[in-house]
Amino acid sequence: MGISATSGTWTIGASGWPYPKVFFTDYYIMAVAVKGDNLALYDMTNAANVWTATEKFDFGVASGITSVDIAGFDKYAVIVVNKGATKEVYEKNVSTGAVTLTAVTTIPGGNSVCNHNGQLFIGGLYSTGAPWSTMTACSVAWGDIGSDIMLPGTVLGTSDLTAGYRKMPWDENGNGQVFKVMDLTEHVMIYGDKGIASLKNSLVGQIHAMQFNHLNTIGIISTYAVNGSSSIHGFVDQNYDWNIVTKEGIKNLGYRRFLSALTGEIIVSYDSSNERFYISDGLKCYVFNGTGMYSTNQCVSSIGRYKEILCGFVKDNTDTKIRFETSPFDAGVQDMKTVESVETGAVYDTVADDVLYGKLATRYDYKGDFVTLEYQQLNPRGEFTQKITGRDFKLFMQGDYEADAIFSLSNVKIKLKLSDNRNTRGV
Repeated sequence: MGISATSGTWTIGASGWPYPKVFFTDYYIMAVAVKGDNLALYDMTNAANVWTATEKFDFGVASGITSVDIAGFDKYAVIVVNKGATKEVYEKNVSTGAVTLTAVTTIPGGNSVCNHNGQLFIGGLYSTGAPWSTMTACSVAWGDIGSDIMLPGTVLGTSDLTAGYRKMPWDENGNGQVFKVMDLTEHVMIYGDKGIASLKNSLVGQIHAMQFNHLNTIGIISTYAVNGSSSIHGFVDQNYDWNIVTKEGIKNLGYRRFLSALTGEIIVSYDSSNERFYISDGLKCYVFNGTGMYSTNQCVSSIGRYKEILCGFVKDNTDTKIRFETSPFDAGVQDMKTVESVETGAVYDTVADDVLYGKLATRYDYKGDFVTLEYQQLNPRGEFTQKITGRDFKLFMQGDYEADAIFSLSNVKIKLKLSDNRNTRGV
């Protein structure tokens, strides 16, 4: 699919990461793209597999913009632009589709915005007017249900107390941040730099209240480092650990050894149709599919579905191999062992005459480095012979990448010969 536009750069260049970036709302598909030295907002429409990008607003110099977030409410939408010390808020008109700047005294600016059951939430506040002028970027505000009125009833002089605001408990000397607010089942999740919390609508007698729960003292690593759907979120925390969030709570899955290799702006994207998270810095990209994590040569800045077609913006890196690496294994014996051969249940169904390769690595003591052999081609039975002696081993396999080809591995058998009995005791 091509993109027809009178302005904007629609490929991710060496310095453009993470833009262009697409946002899917319940009615609109919008995108943010680099326009010369600036960053601009576009409406995206599709006809005959050709996308048309129509410019809606120029946000200003791109280098001064940290992030952009969008929440859709059918034909109405709210856009927040984080410009560091100040935050801007824009509204998309229901009738005309025009995007206009809104005064932060009417709706506070912020780092993030979301739609929670028709209620507007903004996180990382900035305003010069009451009551939000006393709030910091470590605060959250919410509006009247079903409208864009953000002022609480006490300020309006009425008894309507649906709207409100709250500061988060991790605002260290006014330096804390709320990076992201997101809908999750009955809750609004609040992701900050030093903590994670949730809000839930509730009633105290006949009075509307917002139930608050502080969930974690470790926050996410950056504004775009969390994504998901209304039923599951995934994020990279300050320790570079991968975390999954559901209605059952937060689960730390680890993967720090891989994610700590990411540098610069870390972007998490989510494809709800395949339930896959893409985690990338524009140079490397990892995919979490619910059961494990693997790398891909396509660095994803944003992704979504349009009429059953997976769409988004990607940047290819130079790593065009398929490969995997096992964790160290010792077969349950710490003595020195010799590998005689490796048998694999590998299948790589390609159109071209592509082949798979395997190799082994070993180390001789628990504090030593691994010594790695050269790759060797698998024979037609999926075997290769590489004799190597050591205490621990790792297995590597790789092949040339072919689009749409499916690689699978059902089992691995490694034939070992015990050549050292110094640590073996008893029967």
